[in-house]
Amino acid sequence: MKVQSPLTGNVEMLAEGGGVFTGQPPLTCGGTAGAVAIVIDESDSAAGQVLLLEGYGVDYDTMATVHLVDLATRMCTPQPNLLCERCHFTAARLPDGRIVYAGGLDFGDYSDTVLSSV
Repeated sequence: MKVQSPLTGNVEMLAEGGGVFTGQPPLTCGGTAGAVAIVIDESDSAAGQVLLLEGYGVDYDTMATVHLVDLATRMCTPQPNLLCERCHFTAARLPDGRIVYAGGLDFGDYSDTVLSSV
């Protein structure tokens, strides 16, 4: 039996040039853990946009969901899912705009699988 943990959709933002993190209102898509946020074109939002590649939810099931997050409104818009469910992975945006993600874990039914796929 998997233990449930409380997750939140809280956001913290670091001011340009460093300094301190400031708390922001929670996201409309709820909480996640083991996720990755990738900056995308910021011209469409007053505060910028990120792609949120989700990791796992309160039941510890890994997810393949992706949301476009407008940081000004905290609105999450669903995007096409990742090909593989994973959490605790790494991701980067390539110069041509594509996003590559690799590694991480897949929390299976009774085991954790270390992923080496890209």
